[in-house]
Amino acid sequence: MGLIGQAARRLSVGRLPSASLRRSIASMPPVVDTIYAPATAAGRAGVAVIRMSGPLSKQILELLTPGTGVPPPRQMAVRSLRDPTTGELVDRGLVAFFPGPGSFTGEDIAEFHVHGGPAVVEGLLSALSNAGQNLAPPASASAGAAGGRVRWALPGEFTRRSFHNGKLDLTQAEGLADLLAANTQAQRRQALRLAGGAARRAATAWRGSISRALAHLEALIDFADDNDFAEQETLSVAADALAAIVEDMEFRLSRSHCGALIRDGLRVSLVGSPNAGKSSLLNAIAEREVSIVSPFAGTTRDIVEAPLSLGGFALLVSDTAGLRSAPPSGGSDGHDLDPVEREGIRRAQAKIADAHLRLAVIDAQAFLARSELDPLVAAQITGDTLVAFNKVDLLPAADGDPMAVADAQRHMLASRLEAALAEHGSHPAASLPEVETNLFLVSCTTRLGVDALADALTSAVRGVLSSEGPAAGQSGRSGFDSDDDVAAPDDDGRSVILSHPRHRDYVSRAVSHLKVALAHLSPGGTQDAVLVAEECRAAAHALAGLAGKLAPDDVLDIVFAEFCIGK
Repeated sequence: MGLIGQAARRLSVGRLPSASLRRSIASMPPVVDTIYAPATAAGRAGVAVIRMSGPLSKQILELLTPGTGVPPPRQMAVRSLRDPTTGELVDRGLVAFFPGPGSFTGEDIAEFHVHGGPAVVEGLLSALSNAGQNLAPPASASAGAAGGRVRWALPGEFTRRSFHNGKLDLTQAEGLADLLAANTQAQRRQALRLAGGAARRAATAWRGSISRALAHLEALIDFADDNDFAEQETLSVAADALAAIVEDMEFRLSRSHCGALIRDGLRVSLVGSPNAGKSSLLNAIAEREVSIVSPFAGTTRDIVEAPLSLGGFALLVSDTAGLRSAPPSGGSDGHDLDPVEREGIRRAQAKIADAHLRLAVIDAQAFLARSELDPLVAAQITGDTLVAFNKVDLLPAADGDPMAVADAQRHMLASRLEAALAEHGSHPAASLPEVETNLFLVSCTTRLGVDALADALTSAVRGVLSSEGPAAGQSGRSGFDSDDDVAAPDDDGRSVILSHPRHRDYVSRAVSHLKVALAHLSPGGTQDAVLVAEECRAAAHALAGLAGKLAPDDVLDIVFAEFCIGK
């Protein structure tokens, strides 16, 4: 009778299995399928990589390389790969074998590096399927049959197996997903830090500190009647330890919004009157055709969004409809706003209000001729708005040194802009030097000033990220002072490690529990070690959830669904 049968028989007569039988049942390995999938993108390429993981990986590798054998672990070797069913040569390529548990998934892994033609990849995948059919156990086999099925991997299944086998925690899996999706250098650095275990190490340190404080509290509870036990001293030590943990957690939480901005990108809105050249400027900054450009005002009626990588940061730039006020009631100048334009302006104002940064675009030639701003445009220019005076190539030529001429033009435009803003009651605190600092002369036709404006936009992005962190000096640590502070490859105690909403949720829960514990330990609090210990355990439980140790399957499904098939 098998182990399962013995256990069932004992339970049927009301007796529990023996300790040795229970250990044997617990140690029985679950049925694990062997999975395979391309690890490289579809299409024609120089090399394609197909990965296989599971208990049958080595046997399948042997079937595809008859007579040559499996290479030594973690060493690549050239092999002829044949379909085990037909014996047909599929390709000659490199193969490698990584025995578990010292592999990415913790299982036996076989890798095939072959020529990247679609027919080669299709032929190899077919050979793997045929090999799997030869090795897979029959349907009548017992549940303990080694190997399970051989099948295609699900999205993220390789990484999910690595998580379940303890090779990485959930924050590292999320970092790996971020790394695969990274489009900018800042995203890459942040993802590498998360995938490298920065959040895991921080959570482990927090849990370790909580456990040490909890040990003192448990000792106090157990020896409460011992006159030699220093109760107040123990509670004071626990309070100091918990306060330090809360301080560090809150500092990390204050940086988490910056991490979300690095991962998801900052929102930038272009602001201006119709025909100011917003679409042309977006195309010039993006160095590609993003928006339709024409000499007719009102070409852009709806919002056009373009993802950009600028200075290593991800931006989502919105080209909005031109803003102009409706003419006075009863006006008959032929420029009334039609319903479509009104809706476009409404959407533009909503998008501008939601932006992290604003870039106002003004027609330099038209502005010098009238020195007027539409009230809707003036209302959107604040102290940190970048202002681009466009079409400066159309200004009258002036004699003298080009740099001196440009400085004079900039000063004149800044002076008139300050007056126009003051007339509309906008920007009341802005002085002329402040206006001039954020003012740029550009020409989308000649690209004059476009690169300088892009550099200023990059600096403004860093400023936004700085404002998302704590004020300088908080917790003894400064704000963002450099690119490395924003997205350093390693955690130096200041960098962002909580970059996902899930991270913030679990750490915020832990902070809440520890603050309740500190309230019990404060003067006037209950001073009840039992209540404090309970809150400490709840905080540790929340941090375990951060690592994914308590994550339900639906949460894991969401995380690993972000991966491609071969990862």
